[in-house]
Amino acid sequence: MKKKILALVLCVGLIASFATACGNDEGAAGNGSGAAAGNEEVYKFDVSFATPEPITVAMTETFERIEEASNGRIEFTYYYSWSLSSVNTIIDDFNTGIVDIGVVPINMHTNLFPYSNLVTDTPFMGIPSMEANTIIYDELYDEYDVFKAEFDNAGLHYWTCFANAPYHLFSVGNNAITTPADLNGVKLMTDDAMLQQYITNHGGAPVSSPVTEYATNLNTNVVDGAINHGATFSAFGCLDFLNSATIFGDQGILSSIACVCFSQDAWNSLPADLQQLFDDEATNLRDNYTAEVAAMADGAIQTLVDSGKDIVFLTEEQIAAWSEGFDDILADKIAELEKNGATEAQKYYDIVQDKIAAYPAE
Repeated sequence: MKKKILALVLCVGLIASFATACGNDEGAAGNGSGAAAGNEEVYKFDVSFATPEPITVAMTETFERIEEASNGRIEFTYYYSWSLSSVNTIIDDFNTGIVDIGVVPINMHTNLFPYSNLVTDTPFMGIPSMEANTIIYDELYDEYDVFKAEFDNAGLHYWTCFANAPYHLFSVGNNAITTPADLNGVKLMTDDAMLQQYITNHGGAPVSSPVTEYATNLNTNVVDGAINHGATFSAFGCLDFLNSATIFGDQGILSSIACVCFSQDAWNSLPADLQQLFDDEATNLRDNYTAEVAAMADGAIQTLVDSGKDIVFLTEEQIAAWSEGFDDILADKIAELEKNGATEAQKYYDIVQDKIAAYPAE
């Protein structure tokens, strides 16, 4: 009898042990946490946006499609208007795990992205459209390792980019600034180093400022205006403080890009099938959000026109008079980049000029 009881106990023990082993094997076949269907891991990412929620529709729609396609394996938490990070700390915040996915204004980190900024953020370089800026940049990124290396060295994985709308000159003054000579004595916000030099050369005073402080600076007359795109002034509540604007054609003074990146750790945590979901949406986010920014920027300018503000649309001849002063500044910039380690700056500037010249006419 005792032998039968002992045999029964051993049998139950073996069954329990077998069941446990099977359970462990099933968990290993997934990704670990067992939080989603099939005991697969749920990847949760904190996303940093530079702008308020109403201006991120095309981006959040992209993230929602990725969430749906992942069948519950990916979740996002959104942080708007630099509430999780800031312009100055975004790179560090990626590398310390505060931000998983976020918008990187590479034009504010020129020391880390010298080549990328040169080919996307140079004033009057002739890029035909916002869309062309992003398409040409992605071609450069795919064709030349130097661009990928900038993100690798910063601890980032480049996902996609979008174009900021063309930059124009907006002012609190009642009369638009129409010639370079009008810059004399004027305080203008811009963080573009070449534009700062241009303003200084014409007797003005460039002022560096985060966009989150634009409204306060304009409303309190700390500055006379700013060079940026219309969507920025709309997004950060500045339109009521503007009384004039100078519009530099369809191309603007420049049209910079911003990049949407992962931290390397966040990207590397994803299995290949989930990485593919992001790769599949990269072009959609790029094109759709660029279009959203363009529409908002155009709407901001139209709002100023409709409200009777002094809006001057420069002719091609007038724009040419402004651009003439940039040749020496550009040459100095390229020399500075090469001195500081970006030894092929002239080469890549020439390459992007060739791509611009070959870009299909619209």
